[in-house]
Amino acid sequence: MKSCKFLIVLSALITLSAAAWGADVGALNQFAGNTTISATAVNQNFDALKAGVNTKQDKLDTACIAGQALANVTQATGAACTDVGTITTVTAGSGLTGGGASGAVTLSADTTVVQARVTGTCAVGQYVTAIAANGTVPCGTDANSGGTITSVTGGNGVSASTTAGAVTLGIATGGITSAHIADNSITGADILNGTITGTDIAAGTVTGSNIAAGTITNSNISASAAIDATKVLGAAGLDSGGGSTFNLAAGVTVQSTLNSVSITVPRAGYIFATYSGMAKIQGVNGSSNYTYFFLSSSLTAVPTTWTTQTSQGLQWAEAISAMPSGTYSIPVSGHAVYAVTSGTVTITLYAQRGAGTGSASIFYPRLYAIFVPRLY
Repeated sequence: MKSCKFLIVLSALITLSAAAWGADVGALNQFAGNTTISATAVNQNFDALKAGVNTKQDKLDTACIAGQALANVTQATGAACTDVGTITTVTAGSGLTGGGASGAVTLSADTTVVQARVTGTCAVGQYVTAIAANGTVPCGTDANSGGTITSVTGGNGVSASTTAGAVTLGIATGGITSAHIADNSITGADILNGTITGTDIAAGTVTGSNIAAGTITNSNISASAAIDATKVLGAAGLDSGGGSTFNLAAGVTVQSTLNSVSITVPRAGYIFATYSGMAKIQGVNGSSNYTYFFLSSSLTAVPTTWTTQTSQGLQWAEAISAMPSGTYSIPVSGHAVYAVTSGTVTITLYAQRGAGTGSASIFYPRLYAIFVPRLY
């Protein structure tokens, strides 16, 4: 009786399991009533049930917290949670396309607004005519290298080798004239020694002001071109002057101008000045009457004392008090030397009365001046 009940329960269990899991359980051994059941057959049915149960998911009792979502479910560990973002929509802005409100969205550059990277190139002999929005470049054939020059002609002082192809420009022989050279821009450093001869210099164009002092020595003058009297300008180095009769006014402070000469000095040197004349002095016995003569140059002020006049050719004519009263003719002469640099210098002959009451005069006073340079 007990065996019968076991068989009924086992049969019912097998029937329920097969109905609950269907194909996951697979085929079970069937048993007929009032037949003997082997342990092997029963164990096979339990193994099939076990295999079917193991393929099913265990009961889930996992709950995700706020800000998380179910990531996956495994048979062994159950449910797993993961953090989720807050983005709900992706909208393409200026210069972009794409976007979306769900799933995996994509953004791309809008080439109608943004220039795509230029990747195109043109072959040799072609040129880029435009740049497309997608970065490609259409090309055109270069028919004339892109220029508009059709010929090159050498202008004033310039020579051109050709009027086609590669052109070479240069300075034509004789192309540079004085009109092309700024005044005072060429110095001695720009001139090759020995290249300038007499034929290159126009007559009368070089004067003393063009030659630095001391730069010309004997080695610069050839024997055939020796300097003689015809090559020396004498008018500026010597001057003279004279007069007739000068009656000298009375008064010990009155200076009378008898004569003057001027010399244009080209360089540093000396002026030698000399004068002469015949003084006529009216003598009064018992009283001295004298007149003195001296020179002066425009380089300094006119001397007014004996000390300063002595160095400038001071001489005098005197009728002493012991002499009988009468008129005396006395020759006078004197000279002075002046150091000069350059420019025009004027030498003047003066006369000045001294003590005495008689008259005084001078006849035919002569004045000479000559310039002597320091270096020859």
